[in-house]
Amino acid sequence: MTTALVSNPRSQGLKTQRLTAYADPVTCENPRRGIAGKLDIQGSDDQNCRDETRVIRRIRNFLGLARSRKRLLAEVTLELLRAAWIVRRRPFQSYVTSLGQAKPGDFVDESLEDLPIGHLRDLHWALTRVNRAARGRFTCLMLAMAGKRVLDRRKVPNSLVLAARPDRGADNDPFGAHSWLRSGRFVVIGAEESVGHIPLVSYHSSPLD
Repeated sequence: MTTALVSNPRSQGLKTQRLTAYADPVTCENPRRGIAGKLDIQGSDDQNCRDETRVIRRIRNFLGLARSRKRLLAEVTLELLRAAWIVRRRPFQSYVTSLGQAKPGDFVDESLEDLPIGHLRDLHWALTRVNRAARGRFTCLMLAMAGKRVLDRRKVPNSLVLAARPDRGADNDPFGAHSWLRSGRFVVIGAEESVGHIPLVSYHSSPLD
């Protein structure tokens, strides 16, 4: 619902009256927009309407998903919230041992065969979608940690890789740190941003460990 001010023709333009205009909740189209010069929709109201439309669209898209994808999205959301709490509240050394066995560089388990590629792609989709819905608030480490927990729960071998890029660091991040998650040769999340980074250590998890 938007509220605007219009001139009252009976008062010779000296008085104003409030006009309440209702917008379509899906398209945000206002039925009174065609009245040129008589309606001044407030920008904040238009923004609120667009935000509501975005939420409605996301709810409809979610309800239209298969049950397995709904469960995966819910699981990924909870794991991302957990990872965000850990990364922001606890020092790295207090939880690094829970990430897996440390191996040098970008460790790739060459012995892995018959990886569940379909599930790995679904996990990439879920992590990307939840992070996009959160407007990119989750860091690469949070995404990798959340994905790792999902794969560990399904006993899928995986490695969380920590890397650095000294020439691209910011003031508060002098080494340009980045992390990604891989299973065998398949990078689940963080592949695009990994270009140019030097892998330092991988934390590998395997059901055989």
